[in-house]
Amino acid sequence: HRRLASGIEDLLPLSPLQGGFLYHALDEHRTGVYLQQLTAELDGVPQPEAFAEAWNRTLARHAALRVAFPHQEGAEPVQVVARSVSCPIDWLDWRQVPEPSWETLLRTDRERGFDLGVAPLMRLAVVRTGERRCRLLWTHHHLILDGWSIPLVLRDVLALYREITEGVPCGLHPAPVYAEAIRLLRAELEVPLIGFSGAPFTLASYLVEGGPSKDHARTKALFHGQPALWARLME
Repeated sequence: HRRLASGIEDLLPLSPLQGGFLYHALDEHRTGVYLQQLTAELDGVPQPEAFAEAWNRTLARHAALRVAFPHQEGAEPVQVVARSVSCPIDWLDWRQVPEPSWETLLRTDRERGFDLGVAPLMRLAVVRTGERRCRLLWTHHHLILDGWSIPLVLRDVLALYREITEGVPCGLHPAPVYAEAIRLLRAELEVPLIGFSGAPFTLASYLVEGGPSKDHARTKALFHGQPALWARLME
């Protein structure tokens, strides 16, 4: 058994797709590559402590959201799963700002980038623009999230927020085991996991969605021609 430093849950190799992302992300001439910014208008002002707790509990549920990628020249890339992390949240009040510039905020945030060796590779900004209006900026690195998994993370956050603020049970199923998903993907390096419209089947899609469903025709189609891999994922 490996002995891990305090605060580290696991050390894992990269999935094939993560390896490609990391190679390009480390190019110092391509600042901001694979950095994603999502914005939303909020009708109402979130309760700060409950909002932070909902995000932190979501990170606690999914090891994929707690990984960092420390880089050492010449060494095999690894991902470090932190045992516990908090999602950074900036609370800004623009109600008295005469000419607020959302574009400036987006540009500054993008230029800030991420230290890939420090988890989590995401952060939030909640900007209050009126008495009952806020604007949300969610910034994350594509190494940990893709387009398919984003709404699933938000589903978890919203369910947990309701549980915290209203006492409504979130009803979320246990998250799949991250290390097992990595092992499966690396064991099938030769398998072209390509979905509709040429979209790659990414690690985050599998992890955050809770694994493929027997009734999920689109997910099953990703494994067309690979019945053995599909059967292993369905175990």
